[in-house]
Formats: sequence, C-alpha cells, structure tokens
Amino acid sequence: MFNKMPFSNGLVTFGGEPAVLEESVVRSIRQHLEETNQATKEIKKNLKPGQRITIEGGIFAGQEANFLSYLSGNQRVKVLLQILAHEKYISVELPISQIKQ
Repeated sequence: MFNKMPFSNGLVTFGGEPAVLEESVVRSIRQHLEETNQATKEIKKNLKPGQRITIEGGIFAGQEANFLSYLSGNQRVKVLLQILAHEKYISVELPISQIKQ
C-alpha cells in the first residue's frame, strides 16, 4: 500500500517491524505542518501574476522572482527568475512553501 503512494518507498522498519515514533515527535511534525499550511494559505490568496516574491527555500533561496501562476492544486507555483545580471529569465516551478511575498 505505501509503495504506491507518491514519493514513498515504504515504511521505515527495524528487523521487519515498523519503526515507532514518540508522541512528542508526531506532535512536533503536526505543528510544523499546521504552521506551514497556514502560511501557505496566506500566500495563496494574495499573489497576483507579475508580483515580486522572495524565494526562501531550496537552491534559489534569497533570490527575488516574479510570480507567474499556481500549479497542481495550488501547492506549487511557477515563477520567473532572472539569471545573474543578464537580461535572461527562466521559468522555475517551486513548492509554494518556499516563497514569501
């Protein structure tokens, strides 16, 4: 079942038994997801095509870009990123969680 989930290779096991996480770890993960989802909702409802954004995660962290559009259920975005000091731009797809207005 887990092998058919996107981006999943299966359960973490030790000696054939599924690994067990302490409740505090699960709570921490849930809290992080809730905070990320809330920030994503704020970003989603305010972005307009052409708006300047800052990339905060991934290999382009710290770069500014122009928002182009939402992709795949609003969890990803397409932005236009200027390459170095040249007049060339590339279109980049990113998780919405990696950008800030």
